Amino acid sequence: MDRVPRYRYTPVVMMRLMDGTAATVDALAEELREQKIALHLCGGPHGSLPWLAEDDPATAPITMLVPAYRMIEQTARASGFDPDRPPRLSKITETF
Repeated sequence: MDRVPRYRYTPVVMMRLMDGTAATVDALAEELREQKIALHLCGGPHGSLPWLAEDDPATAPITMLVPAYRMIEQTARASGFDPDRPPRLSKITETF
């Protein structure tokens, strides 16, 4: 099966926290959008992924991961990949 790339570049997933890095992340996100790079931003006023709340910068990354991982899975499947069986990678999980 031939896969046709949906994007010119690899999509970017960014996490924006309410801390001293927020302005830098906002500026980078704007630059990526101007370059027409597929951007999935979690957090902040221009976020494209759902986010629970802006409570505490220490716990915000945890709440951001759920929508980010859902988007990654959906993008992989839409591109014809099975995220549970990636090509050239063996995923092994052992529980003791």
